[in-house]
Amino acid sequence: MKPHQVRLMNAARKALFQRAQLGRSAATARGQLAPKALQSRAKARVNRRVDAALNQSEAVLRKYALPLGLTAIAGLALAFRRPLMDAAQRVGDQLRRLPPFSPPPPPEHDDEPV
Repeated sequence: MKPHQVRLMNAARKALFQRAQLGRSAATARGQLAPKALQSRAKARVNRRVDAALNQSEAVLRKYALPLGLTAIAGLALAFRRPLMDAAQRVGDQLRRLPPFSPPPPPEHDDEPV
């Protein structure tokens, strides 16, 4: 074979190879830009950020568990302040209406052993 024919055949082979590579990369790009792929990547990204925020908040909660717990209890007490005061008033009224406490009389003992 003549040298220029070998060069032409090699160039044609190289062109076919490059065309196939371009087709594969174009298909890959089309697949990445498809709506389903974009949606799944967006969901994965949001899930990673949500997980990171959750892990960070759990770490803060573990670090400051007592102050946060006390704050939550104080918030609930403040939110239910009026109902708690009303309930305490009713319980106090009921306790005041009870008859005074008198201990039961001591049991009578016989001097004889049993």
